[in-house]
Amino acid sequence: LNQPRSNCSICIYNKSILYAFRGRNEKEELGTIEYLNLEEKLNWKIINVVDYGFVWKGMYNSCTVVWEENKIVIFGGEDKNKLYKECFLFDIRSNQVYMGMDLKIPASFNTQGIYNNGKIYGFDFKNKNGEYEYKLHIFDIKNNYWSLIGNEEKNLTPFI
Repeated sequence: LNQPRSNCSICIYNKSILYAFRGRNEKEELGTIEYLNLEEKLNWKIINVVDYGFVWKGMYNSCTVVWEENKIVIFGGEDKNKLYKECFLFDIRSNQVYMGMDLKIPASFNTQGIYNNGKIYGFDFKNKNGEYEYKLHIFDIKNNYWSLIGNEEKNLTPFI
């Protein structure tokens, strides 16, 4: 990577291009995107995100999911001050980021997201004061709706 980072979100597109979104290093939270073409085995390349007036910023522990042919969804994350619920769509062809529909609640992720059967899944798992807490964030693409399942969300109905 051109910018050393931890807690970044990694996904692979088309079995050949590895993307690293956001993350942090010892100095700051990063808002950059880098990619590596595994077939060419050249160096990582940086994609600087243009600020179009939305909240794309440096943070870590976001979740990424490859969706459709040329799109990656990036959602949630945190910085040293708070958790975020924003969702973004990255267009691989144009290298542009667009605003998506926010999660129901702010969340950070330590796992890879999954796309399956028209839905996007992100698993948020934390240890709060010795108690394990989990939430499964589910985006129904057809209905354009986020839902939430968790160990304290007793009244929510899953879309599974």
